Amino acid sequence: MIDDFAHHPTALRETLRALQHRYPGARIWAVFEPRSNTTRRAVFQQELADALKLADGVFISRWRDLDQIPEKGAAQSGGRRGINRGLGPAGVL
Repeated sequence: MIDDFAHHPTALRETLRALQHRYPGARIWAVFEPRSNTTRRAVFQQELADALKLADGVFISRWRDLDQIPEKGAAQSGGRRGINRGLGPAGVL
């Protein structure tokens, strides 16, 4: 198990690529907890999905403290589902 604070699509992508390079042939599972306001808004859903597709499997936790996200741009209803849709066949467990 490797713990990383990647919270932006670029950081997620590069972390997963580095793990693939370090552990060739290993199955890599990503556990993503969208905690920052940026990842909980409807801004980077497609980019997050594209980055997470590099993993063999993905777990995405539920949003927390939605009342603390400014209403404008909040991903309350479509955030997690938007990322899930973008993952396509990789899917979210």
